[in-house]
Amino acid sequence: MSTEVTAHRLKMLMRERNWGVKAFANRIPADKNSVKTWLAGQYYPRYDSLVKVCELLDVSADYVVGLSDGRGSGGRLSVPLNRLKFNYILRVKELLESKGVSEEKYAEMMGVKAATVENWFSGKKFPEMALVVRSARELNCSLDYLLSRKERPD
Repeated sequence: MSTEVTAHRLKMLMRERNWGVKAFANRIPADKNSVKTWLAGQYYPRYDSLVKVCELLDVSADYVVGLSDGRGSGGRLSVPLNRLKFNYILRVKELLESKGVSEEKYAEMMGVKAATVENWFSGKKFPEMALVVRSARELNCSLDYLLSRKERPD
């Protein structure tokens, strides 16, 4: 699970549709240079772009980032895009509570300071996509669930 896996899968999905970078970027819509960084394996798409990519390509976010080998659609966004960050935090908090994991332990699992998690949970900051992907892995849940594309964490 890495940005290289994401790059490989996006390239493959684009090839299947005969889309170049410009055509793909226009369909999302996203900046062409951002798309190039994803395809070079430098970065994951931002959370909002990843949701758009998955809906456009009809694949799960788990598949795109390498958490799953099954393409499955992953569902449709169940909240407005502008509520995605808020919903992500709610879902992480619910998972932590159901698993009996403290915020401090979660920070340790994520390899960040407790203050960083506090900033996420207060809405001051949002984790970069690599950490959102890591959250799904560490909490043993679907990335599509964390991104409000599925109603259940599995």
